[in-house]
Amino acid sequence: MVGGVPRPLRDNAAAWSISPDGVTIAFTTTAERLHGSSSNRLDGDREIWLMGPNGDHARKLYETNNMDGFARVQWSPDGQRVAYLKTRNTPQRDENSIESLDLKSSPSTTILSATDPIELQDFYWLPNGRMIYIKGEPDVNGFSCNYWEAQTGEVGGEPRRLTNWAGFCMANMSGTADGKRVAFLRWSVREIVYVADYDGGRTRITPPQQLSLAEAQEIPTGWTADGKAVLFISNRNGRWELFKQLLGAETAEKLATGVWEDEEYTPLTPDGRWFLYLDSPRNRGTSVPAKLMRIPANGGPPQLILTARMEGVRCAKTLCAILETGNDPKEIVFTALDPVKGRGRELSRFEDREYEVWYDWAISPDGTRIAFVAVGGKAIHVLSLSGQPEQLINPKGWESLEGLSWDVDGKGLISSSSTQRSKVLLYIDLQGNARVLWEQGGRVGARLRGLPSPDGRHLAITAIALNSNAWMMENF
Repeated sequence: MVGGVPRPLRDNAAAWSISPDGVTIAFTTTAERLHGSSSNRLDGDREIWLMGPNGDHARKLYETNNMDGFARVQWSPDGQRVAYLKTRNTPQRDENSIESLDLKSSPSTTILSATDPIELQDFYWLPNGRMIYIKGEPDVNGFSCNYWEAQTGEVGGEPRRLTNWAGFCMANMSGTADGKRVAFLRWSVREIVYVADYDGGRTRITPPQQLSLAEAQEIPTGWTADGKAVLFISNRNGRWELFKQLLGAETAEKLATGVWEDEEYTPLTPDGRWFLYLDSPRNRGTSVPAKLMRIPANGGPPQLILTARMEGVRCAKTLCAILETGNDPKEIVFTALDPVKGRGRELSRFEDREYEVWYDWAISPDGTRIAFVAVGGKAIHVLSLSGQPEQLINPKGWESLEGLSWDVDGKGLISSSSTQRSKVLLYIDLQGNARVLWEQGGRVGARLRGLPSPDGRHLAITAIALNSNAWMMENF
């Protein structure tokens, strides 16, 4: 109804599409993000429902388990079936598939599947019966996307490539009634290393300045002991490598290759001799081992420390630790680490009853506490390594937290969250009082993290440069 007053139809639901006859809405509900947050519906809800145009006659069509999620529910041209994007989180990896479901009977049918989610990001069922989808491929841009056509009516038919583009990806597809034109959002994101100065009261930072001018994806991962140089990973040479760059310098020194592209921390060991990092395959699940590597702080080849099911390594002034996954996927174990001898004693164990298995975490500067939060969660757990009770911090007015670092004095934490229009970098004290240090407008799903320097004078920040425009494709 053009010009009418909007009115709610249903809470806690995502409406995806309207049937060809205009009388039924397909939606999903029971939000369950696979890596711990209920805020990202692209990872999926657990139930597919149908309802009338006024929210009436709602009925559940399909339901899945806690490890799967549905999104992008779309109607077939004849209105007899729906197709949807299904994401499955397995201990080995995440997987995406397009499945189709008859409204009256029969189990679901798989149209297309991919063992890496970037290879099957979104799809659109055109009114003329064709189905196109977005496939990403890793490259120097992080990944680039192209349109492919799925062969929905041919058993075993191979997908057909439609475009040969590079340097960007697509989203938010819609088509004309004859299926001959498709409009979409063309977007590209570049992650950039910024550095800012702290004020003494931890209430704000100076305007962040870009560290490196390389046209690449770059993410800060740590600092040198004197706080004069930033460590970061970069794909500037076509593969992920670890670099070090002095503040104010124009060039960076390469330290290692083969770094995990999602690595966000390369801590310096307490003795100042080694930088640590994970060498891990893309799209790694929690049951897939990763290699923990060390590299001399003064230069030299990387060396293997151990191989285990890990979610990261952190160091404080007196302690290094790894986060390991136990046999129970909801159990996590913090284990002490000697950078030369390897695994040490168990520090703490946590049985997660609320979230899934991916966490942001950090060791306090004095090595007596570990803070962690489920990615996209709203409660920060602080575990004592000296026998004190666990502390739970709920930042006032904020949720969907990502990234976690202790401030150098141990009196607060650095994390990030989102508003409807921006990402914000937060300072959170141990009583849950949160202050916005910096706000970046634009893509709210992008990564924003802050790493304090050892001297407490600077923050290294992961931020983004976003470019997006509406485009149209025809004759495909």
